[in-house]
Amino acid sequence: MRDHANEHDTDPQQSNMLPHPPRDHGGTARASQCRLTPLPDGEVRHDAPIAFVYRPARNPMQSGPRPKRWMLQLEPTRPLEIEPLMGWTSGNDPARQIRMPFSSREAAIEFAEAQGWRVYVLPDHDRKPVIKSYRDRIVAKPEPLRRDAGKKAIRQEFAPTRSTEEKASSSQDSSTELLDEMLEETFPASDPLPLWSGRIGPPSNSAGATA
Repeated sequence: MRDHANEHDTDPQQSNMLPHPPRDHGGTARASQCRLTPLPDGEVRHDAPIAFVYRPARNPMQSGPRPKRWMLQLEPTRPLEIEPLMGWTSGNDPARQIRMPFSSREAAIEFAEAQGWRVYVLPDHDRKPVIKSYRDRIVAKPEPLRRDAGKKAIRQEFAPTRSTEEKASSSQDSSTELLDEMLEETFPASDPLPLWSGRIGPPSNSAGATA
């Protein structure tokens, strides 16, 4: 009876395909065990795909820190096409879907060079946080108090001055004088001003009888 399990065991050094590269406990690929096609030192295939190594940006939908892992992504070799039946945008480029995470930039470069790929490392720009302070817009700014003057000086500062009182009295006198002039003009000079006797109603006949 033959052992069929040994027929599927292949050597990674002699195989041309490795469907799933081995990973370490952190979930990143190990470049030392993913060498599919050994090449001499310094030799690069001209038909090899271009690999971009970059560090992903922070997710704008979350407030967490920026991820520390590095990504390896292959350059697309075929354009996207529109599916004629449903209108979906798709393509038949297998390299477009490859995105491999690595724990460091050096590990990603080592893995790409082991495959004979041309590597381009995108610059990593660390954004410095800009601290914006809105404290000056909501904090009150009272004027400094004069400690040497005391409470008496503050009361005198907010107390009404004599000039305002004089202005109020002069305006009241002018209004009364204007009212008197208007009353004198409404009656002739021969008729005296009517005086109120304190009674309400028609005048009594006692005054005429005595006359």
